[in-house]
Amino acid sequence: MDTFLNMRIGWVVGRYGNHPAIRWRFGAYAKLRGFVPIEATLKGSYDVVWLSQVADYTRWEKYPRSGAKLILDCCDDYLSEPAYTPKDTARELGKFIFRQHTNLRFSFHNVLEAMCRRADAVVVGSDMQMEHVKPFCSEVVKIPDIHTDSLGCRKSDYRSGETFNIGWEGFPAMANLVTIMPVLRRLAEKHKLALHIVTNARQYRFRGHFGGDVRRALEETCHGVQFYLYDWTRATVSRILAGCDLAIIPLDMSDKFTTGKPANKLIFLWQQGVPVITSALPSYITEMEQCGTAMYCRNDIEWYEMLAHYSSSESARRNAAERAVKYVDDRYSESRIANEWDRLLCRLANAK
Repeated sequence: MDTFLNMRIGWVVGRYGNHPAIRWRFGAYAKLRGFVPIEATLKGSYDVVWLSQVADYTRWEKYPRSGAKLILDCCDDYLSEPAYTPKDTARELGKFIFRQHTNLRFSFHNVLEAMCRRADAVVVGSDMQMEHVKPFCSEVVKIPDIHTDSLGCRKSDYRSGETFNIGWEGFPAMANLVTIMPVLRRLAEKHKLALHIVTNARQYRFRGHFGGDVRRALEETCHGVQFYLYDWTRATVSRILAGCDLAIIPLDMSDKFTTGKPANKLIFLWQQGVPVITSALPSYITEMEQCGTAMYCRNDIEWYEMLAHYSSSESARRNAAERAVKYVDDRYSESRIANEWDRLLCRLANAK
């Protein structure tokens, strides 16, 4: 450990140092190990540079191999999507227009592929994403989030009241919520329920640009179901979610990009002692089968049956949550995850 603690470690986070994608990843690790990364530039002198997703890949991909070891941290499976689709081209043009990327390119897929080829290590979020990155980098590791700074509460009371409270957390993603609304409306015809949504107050199409009012969008999406909207903050997110009877993670599984998502959100909810029902995302299935809580759904029928069962059974909710808590406490402790970062940095320090 002394080897890398003496390193000059840089990172590229720009003005997003407090973003969960930074704070729950290398930021959390740096805090645990007691060092403060330096905001890196192409001309600076470092032993290791950690690149977040806000880095200018069109410049860092050309960084000389005689310089620092580069760690690319990318937990979204962009390589699952083909190059030069309208979505792929629009994503890269957006990064150029808003100056995240300096050089003009027409495919984010190709830019990311080139960045993976240059990186000395790539950190990914899921097994599926790992397979997509391996052809371009010999050092690919899967490291989960460290959620410690947002885990203020843990649920212990699994009794439900007259209203059954369902939690949903994350960035505004109406396409995902839309998939579950027919099921929730059907359930609401027989049970009094409320959907508690913890998210950002504004929905952006591109980093801080093209904002839209989330409440208005939710009123259209959630009609027929009572919902409450809360602004996502570290101080409140855990308290709100732990106060719900269970949480849901519905996903639009027709989107190829979605299928490579990591299990971080599921782990985050389990760490708060909340039983969780999800779509059948491969990473969720893996975690649930290892945990022994098969609470994933492939279609609306399974969603309805699963929700009906867990909404009517306190013991089922308690058993599922207690099993999940034991699993994540053992497998996803902050010390265990930090050790994975330790091992990666030590390998890079010893590499020629």
